[in-house]
Amino acid sequence: MKTKLYIYFYDLTSEFLNIYLPGDLGRSINTIESYRDSLTVFRKFIKKDLNLSISQFRFVDCDYDCLTKFKKYLREKGNSPTTINCRLAAIKSFMVFASDKDSSLQSYALRISHVKFCNVPKKATPQITESGMKALLLQPNSSLKGIRNSTIMIMLFATATRLDELLSLTLENVFLKEKKGEQSFIKVVGKGNKERIIGLSEKCIPNLKQYMSFFHSENPQPEDLLFYTVIHNIRNKMAENTVERFVKQYADKARKEGADIPENFYPHQFRAYKATIMYQEGTPLEVVSSFLGHSHVQTTLVYAKISQDTLNKAINSIQPEIPLSKKKLWLSHEEELARKSGIR
Repeated sequence: MKTKLYIYFYDLTSEFLNIYLPGDLGRSINTIESYRDSLTVFRKFIKKDLNLSISQFRFVDCDYDCLTKFKKYLREKGNSPTTINCRLAAIKSFMVFASDKDSSLQSYALRISHVKFCNVPKKATPQITESGMKALLLQPNSSLKGIRNSTIMIMLFATATRLDELLSLTLENVFLKEKKGEQSFIKVVGKGNKERIIGLSEKCIPNLKQYMSFFHSENPQPEDLLFYTVIHNIRNKMAENTVERFVKQYADKARKEGADIPENFYPHQFRAYKATIMYQEGTPLEVVSSFLGHSHVQTTLVYAKISQDTLNKAINSIQPEIPLSKKKLWLSHEEELARKSGIR
């Protein structure tokens, strides 16, 4: 059975917006509307600057030059770098979807991936060094509070969870191995109510077990929070600013002792450090992205740079055959075509 070949760009936009994004990916209404807006703006650019209707614009027309011109068009319209990046990301995502439907389109998706996103002015966050991280983790003392604080910091580093994910973790979602060959792990709920499994390293397990022996030794219940504070004899979820406060205190103390730790060190930097180390040690970006719970690999790029040579080799290795003859899908008015395409 032959795979259906697609020629015209807007043949697949309705399926992308109305079926794939909400059904297969579970994207929110706001995200879907953002993608719809981007494809709508792209249509208006195609009509105005390229003088092509929906029924004429082909995948082959959506090349590097076209997307570069679209980027310039948006900039001249006064769009911010962030908005321009959202528009480009939507088109690139659609092209990846289309290339999954029709393998002959893969080279086009790869080619437009070369179009760079705009630089969004952002002050770089200084990175903690390996020696600085070790010094920081050694700061808590052996008191009960020190053991709790130490375990929280070790877990933030070892699992690269977001702070709220860790503070929301309950005992029923902590699995410590009991037999040789088993894997210890935690199950966290991240953004978009998505669950992910995170394996625990052998180095952090003893700390976690020691902590639990002190803080969950009496009649532990599955729904109990792993980390908590006690207010009026009632266990409550620990506030994020509590963790932020003691992490800052330990960082300040270690810095005064000569440790290489950036000013204003905060809990999220455990996650950033772990992700950077994973990538630098050769972990594929897609794996790092999944480990962090990112919905898009693009989000993880802040921790890595992809080799341009690698992309060039991937593009040059694909030589698809693009059929040149196919009847137009629609012949009606431009606005009606837009409606059928799922855009405006």
